[in-house]
Amino acid sequence: MTRRVSIAAFVCAVLVGCTKPDEKARVPTHSPAPVSAAPEPEQVVKNWNFTMRKDNRTQGRFRGSTARVVAPQTFDVSEMKAETLRTDGELDIVAQAPECRLTVTTNGFVATSPGALVLNQADGRFGLTGEGFLWDHGAQRLVVSNNVDSFIKITLPRAFQSGAR
Repeated sequence: MTRRVSIAAFVCAVLVGCTKPDEKARVPTHSPAPVSAAPEPEQVVKNWNFTMRKDNRTQGRFRGSTARVVAPQTFDVSEMKAETLRTDGELDIVAQAPECRLTVTTNGFVATSPGALVLNQADGRFGLTGEGFLWDHGAQRLVVSNNVDSFIKITLPRAFQSGAR
């Protein structure tokens, strides 16, 4: 059974939604939930999703095939996919990890994992892969510690493109 949890405003962060095929997503917000409404530790939720909101604007979305509640506002997520949105609502960054721990904080969220991360800018101009990461949304910081590969795609002015003179 999925409980519906409604939590007040969410400063720079997160609505947690959990769905089953025939149910709508539940939509708690970033502010601390009342104790009676908090998910029970060790509860596993399938088709988990989490939406970051600030000032009534969606800033990003998280999804996972499963999420295990390890503490209030802390989840171990498998097959995590995160999408951040620009201020105009367009997709900005897409990040994927086989697993990570996601903690909702007063400033947003912190996602960590010793495993793989694949991150790409939606327009294809930038991307990176690596192992072992800490993404602190509130501090606007991403640290990838091992086996990091990155690319930057730059479109040169016509005069510098190959064959043009």
